[in-house]
Order: sequence, then structure tokens, then C-alpha cells
Amino acid sequence: MPERLSSDLKDRIVKWYFDDNLTMRDIVSLADVSLGLVSKTITLYCEYGQVTNPNSRRTGRPRLLNDGDENYIRAILVANPTLYLDEIQSKLASVCGAELSISGIARVLTRLQLNRKQLSKQAAEHNDQLRTVWEAEMAQYTDPDVFVALDES
Repeated sequence: MPERLSSDLKDRIVKWYFDDNLTMRDIVSLADVSLGLVSKTITLYCEYGQVTNPNSRRTGRPRLLNDGDENYIRAILVANPTLYLDEIQSKLASVCGAELSISGIARVLTRLQLNRKQLSKQAAEHNDQLRTVWEAEMAQYTDPDVFVALDES
């Protein structure tokens, strides 16, 4: 499912159309969206005075997690990004009382765009002072051909 467009972009589409007098095709190329989306946004604005339909309801099965539960998941991952799915599941059950499968939690994380763990750990030996001293010593060598790299394998 494609990512949902923000309402501020839709507001910008309305501004471009009515205030700046741009054509729909100009807006399509400017905002990099489809002509159908621009047309629908303009139609909704003309009909309801806003860029979303106030009468529309979510279709399909009701979600097992409410917005508060999703905000809790986001908060615990900001605090501790190394949590595993089963740890998130147990914290969610104990704090929020929400029972959800591991695959359900994975889908929620994907929907919240939190599906890529990108961690970088600093080496235990890292020392900024020693690094600065080393960089100062290496600055005296201007010819890179004087260095030999050795592999420990």
C-alpha cells in the first residue's frame, strides 16, 4: 500500500490551484503526484471546504491497537531501539493490556515506518583524545604511498 500523503501537501495543492492559478497538470509535475489525486483533492476542497472527506470511515477489520498503543510502541523504541519483537509484545501486554501476535507487531512497525533498525555502536576502545593525537601525527605524512595496510586474516 502506498504511503499516505500528508494533509499539508494537499493544502499546498489547493493553494497552488486557487491562489497561484496553476493548472492540475502543472501541480502534478510540481508535487510529483498523480492527476487523480490532485483532482480528488480539489473536488474534496470544493465540496467540504477541506482536503479530507469528513464523512469517510476506516474500512475493513477494526485495528487491535489504538493510537495510544501505537504511540507507546513508538516511545519505547525511541527509548530503546534494540528491543526485539517479543520484548515489545510483552511490554505492550503488561503496560497497555493489548494482546497482539509477533507478526501483528511487525505489521504495526511497518505501518509506523519503524521497520529498519539502524544501530551503530561505538567501539569500546574509542578514545577521542588518542584519536586527535594520532590524526596530528599522521598529518605530517603527505604522501599516501608511504603507508602499508595489513590484514589480520
